[in-house]
Parts: sequence; structure tokens; C-alpha cells
Amino acid sequence: RDLAMSNHPLVSVGVPVYNGEATIRTAIDSLLAQTYPHIEIVISDNCSNDRTRDICLEYAAADTRVKYSRTEANVGMANNVRRVLQLAKGELFTWTCADDIRPINAIEALVRALGETPEAAMAHGPVIATTGLEERELSNAMVLTTSNPAQRVAVFVLCLQHNSMLYGLYKTAVARKVVFTGRFGMDYLFCLQVCFLGPVAYTAVPMIEYQERGKITADPMGDPVEFTLRNMANAGPRMWKSWTVLSEGCRHLWRLKEQ
Repeated sequence: RDLAMSNHPLVSVGVPVYNGEATIRTAIDSLLAQTYPHIEIVISDNCSNDRTRDICLEYAAADTRVKYSRTEANVGMANNVRRVLQLAKGELFTWTCADDIRPINAIEALVRALGETPEAAMAHGPVIATTGLEERELSNAMVLTTSNPAQRVAVFVLCLQHNSMLYGLYKTAVARKVVFTGRFGMDYLFCLQVCFLGPVAYTAVPMIEYQERGKITADPMGDPVEFTLRNMANAGPRMWKSWTVLSEGCRHLWRLKEQ
């Protein structure tokens, strides 16, 4: 169904969480305060052993938009991220981490961007990256509306500033087509595959306040280093992520091409 013909599509917001008692209230409050009201908040509790369950049940009892589900055992982070997408009932879908915040008009802006570009597979916008001590807005602006998949992928690879593009708004049917392996760097691979599946819309309205685990950088792979054998051997997780994105990205794109 064309979003231009659907004024108020249901947006499913998937919130995977494990032991999130310290931040989950703030995350849910930011979602319930959205100017776009047609949402369901799908929480998948990965068998937390803190007060996450009690907090989420409190919200679910107070607002029917909050849907709470708990796994019987810890299924791992990647499986829990997949699980909220599987549970979603909306025709549009987005993830929000249990320690992230959505600006009050974020979802409304993303829905509008998709409505203005009906052929788009997803919409995204600027990221407000914060460490608690530092805050920085990264535009992540890229022209990904061309009908040529190869051009979209090239622009994505060259221009991506922040991997929180993952927290954009997807057509649910498209998101469910993407191969989600759970490997290191899968956030980049997910967005890359979406770029191959369809055009991507953009809004200048910040879409998420993302809690960084390290320092803020505009290079999604980290600070640049000289390309030497020593640096390749000693780069650790950063280099593993780079090689994973390169090798897995090529493999998935070739598979999608064959389809």
C-alpha cells in the first residue's frame, strides 16, 4: 500500500532490552510523548534479572500502545533485535535502544519523509550523538533517492557518517527481507542491504539521541589509521568490523543481485 494513500500508518517501535532498569523509563517516555500518536511500542525483554519486567508491565498497564514480551531464556542480543521486528504489527517499523531517546517529533518527521517519497524503502535523518559529557549532531545526509541500486550503495559507502542510520524508519515488509546475521558490523550491513532494496528518504529533523559507548566520531569505522600490515594486525575489533562489512556486504549484495 502506497503511504501517500495512508495518512496515519501504524508505526511499530521495537525496543529490545536486557537489564535496562536504569534507562528504560526515559526511552519509553520519549516514545509515548511523540507528536505522531499512531504507534505501538514493542518491547522484547531478553530475560532480564533486574526490575526491567516490572517497569515495562507498569507502562503496558497504563497505555495500550505498550506491548511487553519476555523471552524464557537469554536468546542473545542479535536474536532479540530480530524478535521485535517479528512481533511488529505496523506497516512501518523502527528500532529504539533502551538507553536512547527519540526527539518529540522524530517519528512524525520520518513518516512524512516516507510519505513524500512513496518509492522509498526507508527514511532516516540526523543523529544526535551523546556521551553524557559531549553532544554532537551528525547530519548523515546522503542522496539515496536515485533508482539505480549501484549508485545508492556507492553513495552510502562513501558518505555514511554514523551507523545510527539503522534507527531510521523502514517499510516493515522491506526490513523483513534483509539478512540479519548478527555478526560484528551488522548495523552497517543492514543499512547497506536496504540501500540496495530501494531508495532512501531523508529528513533534516533529528531522529534519535544516541548514547555513544566511546568517543564521538564522524567516521563510522573510527579514526583513520595508516594502511599497513602492522595496523591491520593490531587494529582489533575496529578492523574486524571493517573486514566483516566488506566481505559480508559483497556476499549479500551478490545474493540480492541474483534474486
